[in-house]
Amino acid sequence: ERENLAKIGPSPRRPPLHRAMRHADPRLPGPLTNAVFLVGAYMILRLGWDTHEVGEAMSRIDEGMMEGYRDATFAPADFRLALGDCWRGLARGRDMGWVTMPADKEQDYMWGSVDVDEYEHYDSPLNGDMHEVVPGKFVAFRGPKRIHGAKYLDRDSGIREFSEHYADLFGDFEVEVVVRLNEAEYDCGAFAVRGMRCVELPFEDCSAPPIHLVDEFLA
Repeated sequence: ERENLAKIGPSPRRPPLHRAMRHADPRLPGPLTNAVFLVGAYMILRLGWDTHEVGEAMSRIDEGMMEGYRDATFAPADFRLALGDCWRGLARGRDMGWVTMPADKEQDYMWGSVDVDEYEHYDSPLNGDMHEVVPGKFVAFRGPKRIHGAKYLDRDSGIREFSEHYADLFGDFEVEVVVRLNEAEYDCGAFAVRGMRCVELPFEDCSAPPIHLVDEFLA
């Protein structure tokens, strides 16, 4: 499950041009798009290429076989991200130091500076469904929701209230401000008790936020 392009051993910056890579998958275009993205990500992170070089290397691929990425909602997509958009975002993260190759050779199982075990743990809805988007600055998470007094069950930490469980996690990540973007379905008291400020910036779920909320969020 941990096999990824970051585990491939050191390679020259410019591989021999006569070498070719062939990929076949009957489930086009989604899996092919993911495969092409991962190859480009390898070029950016392991080989140090810029996005223009990656684009040139991929120029022979028929764009009609690719599929744009969209947000993970049930609403119809009104925009999609192309591979170039994703590669530019990854390169920006690399340049900002948010994604880096591990310096310790014994840690080659890590993708960038991301701990795979930690990522998979918190990615699970049972453990928070949360991701550290910008290391040390920004954590995205699914808002906790209390259903008829239901409690959260985790085999490692025991039974916890939803908001209390997140408050404990945020303490580990040194979160100072919690921004609630959708309707209030949990009590912010658990965060306040731990010294975290709760800010309300609600807008309709699965929609684009109005520009004034974007400005407030970034302020």
